[in-house]
Amino acid sequence: MKKYHFIFLMLFGCKITNAQNYPALNFELLSKLDPETKLSGAYQSKYSGCWGWYQADKKREYAIVGSAANTYFIDITNPLVPKICAIVKAKKDNCTWREMSTYQNYCYIISDDPPPNSFQIVDMQYLPDSVKIIHDGTSYFEKAHMLYINNDMLYCASVTSSASPSSTLSGEYNPMNIYSLATPSAPLLIKKIKDDLPTISQVHDMYVRNDTVYASGAFQGLFIFKHDRIQNKCIPISLYSSYPFSGYNHSSALTPNGKTLIFTDEVPKALPIKSINVNDITNPSLNCLFETHKGATPHNIYITDNKWCFVSAYQDGLYLFNISNPLAIKTYGFFDTYPQHGVNDNYSTATYSGNWGAYPFLPSKLVVAVDMQNGIFILKPNFEADKVAAIKHFPNPAKDKIELLIINQEQTAASIQIYNTIGQLIKDINLNINSIYDQYQIPCYDMPNGLYFVKYSNSKLSQTNIISIQN
Repeated sequence: MKKYHFIFLMLFGCKITNAQNYPALNFELLSKLDPETKLSGAYQSKYSGCWGWYQADKKREYAIVGSAANTYFIDITNPLVPKICAIVKAKKDNCTWREMSTYQNYCYIISDDPPPNSFQIVDMQYLPDSVKIIHDGTSYFEKAHMLYINNDMLYCASVTSSASPSSTLSGEYNPMNIYSLATPSAPLLIKKIKDDLPTISQVHDMYVRNDTVYASGAFQGLFIFKHDRIQNKCIPISLYSSYPFSGYNHSSALTPNGKTLIFTDEVPKALPIKSINVNDITNPSLNCLFETHKGATPHNIYITDNKWCFVSAYQDGLYLFNISNPLAIKTYGFFDTYPQHGVNDNYSTATYSGNWGAYPFLPSKLVVAVDMQNGIFILKPNFEADKVAAIKHFPNPAKDKIELLIINQEQTAASIQIYNTIGQLIKDINLNINSIYDQYQIPCYDMPNGLYFVKYSNSKLSQTNIISIQN
């Protein structure tokens, strides 16, 4: 039997505060925007999906962000001073799910919220001055959950046509439709996959490369099939299901070498992320399982090369993993877009709040990260960190004692200082870190209630956390 490499990376939960009080490791916050005022859904969300676009003729970079009421086109060429260039209004003000993608100078925008809704096509060539809406209606479909563009094809998942009396399709549902973008301003429907693959009842999301589709089929698992353009036929290849910790197969991404697919299961909550070997797509096999924290719920996956994988993980924020060894994936960094809740309060609030998605594919390597409640973050990852080290403190608030879990890549001498809010040194502790993971307890029963700064230092790193004492 194949040995499963089960790697729980819950240990990298440090709280390294910057001036904006967003815990981070190997990420720098360059700017933050929060223009939306409308709220939507059970989690009172303001934002959902995001994308990015590089305007080659003008050498400008843009973040494209979906919200409850709008789609924002934001010039981030100067990431320290982002500028909202255009706003495309949605059909209604309370959209919880919105996604977008680009092809040439066109942006395609969908929503999976109940009617009234619409499919929008926006011409971006006029940026940074403006955009032009060239389609906003239901003639293609009214709503869809996800879209993906590869080469000159547009793939739309969970598509529902308009149910209005004038619609010839009259509310028809399709697990996935494939459209040609030979004329980008007027997509042409060329295939409904249910005609060839009737056993696929739902597609939630998909990753496509050169007509090979990795379709997240919800509780059915992961479907792999090929769209043969000559025959215009979808040919099944394999189904990956009944894997460890399987659930609602949500979304996936493939490494450039085509050997590793990483995917998430969104429901039930707190399922680990899966790395699978797809070198032989007729027989996928498990590489390992990994997590941001035990108890966290991963959402969307973004792979930029054979080494780096970004994961949007709701209340845990955005994580960066080193996936160069797909059997032993390592946490490299994170940015907590949702510091108000998370692993330290045992997810006592809504699990599906926080970081929805990200876009790490711009030429500058800037990352756009969108938090459903907190806004739009423009981040700069540090891919050149000498060592990856982190410190986790818990519980927070603490009572009687502070538990410290220190993660290092080498043995080292270290120190911990605890300061109160007026800068007085309360405790000074010297440590010898003897292993990769060392856990310590610091008594705090003698410390007055309030906020404290916990500073961890070694020869290569200095990190400061905020903790509350409530005895």
